Amino acid sequence: MPRYLINTILVALLTVFCTILCASHSGYAVARFNFSGKKVILFFLLLTAMIPGISILVPLYSLAIKLGIHDTYFVLVFVYTATQVATATWIMKGFFETIPRELEEAAMIDGSSTLGAIYRVVFPLSQPGLAAVGILVFIDVWNDFVFQYALTISDEMTLVQRGLQNYITAFGVEWGLLMAALMVALLPVIMLFLLLQSRFVAGLTSGATKG
Repeated sequence: MPRYLINTILVALLTVFCTILCASHSGYAVARFNFSGKKVILFFLLLTAMIPGISILVPLYSLAIKLGIHDTYFVLVFVYTATQVATATWIMKGFFETIPRELEEAAMIDGSSTLGAIYRVVFPLSQPGLAAVGILVFIDVWNDFVFQYALTISDEMTLVQRGLQNYITAFGVEWGLLMAALMVALLPVIMLFLLLQSRFVAGLTSGATKG
């Protein structure tokens, strides 16, 4: 397996983990609790999701250089997570709102703590939503070119989109190698979708019907 595929899988999985960790808790908070400024926070979360990545590329590059994290896994995972959390929070918010509060109350009546009810009841029931978020984040990282091109430079940190670009040279396009690499690059995404297909569909359609 090419090195850039291994790098991409590693970065994508770490990003999925960090995004789900953040979005599941923030999504639960905005779905279950009423607090001052809630609508404003949700609005700005949605607003940040609409900002094109290329518009913040220069400050991100400068910040990565100053902090000494340019051309590292950390900067990629951090940036990808930051750009995905807003959308993931909205998805998880909608999903948590479909889970009856009575289930948590029943768990607490049986002696569970609030956190215990969340982790033992709510989160297990939210697996379809988590799967939907995971697949969407994984695919977004897999398809990104702008951030990885600006924030990495070494061959050791090359991800799949930059790796595919290597087959397009000044002397022409190596079509045979490029098509073969494209087929190999598609396999992880296809396998992930096939494994989580049922949960992904359930997560996207949750709350679409009543009764």
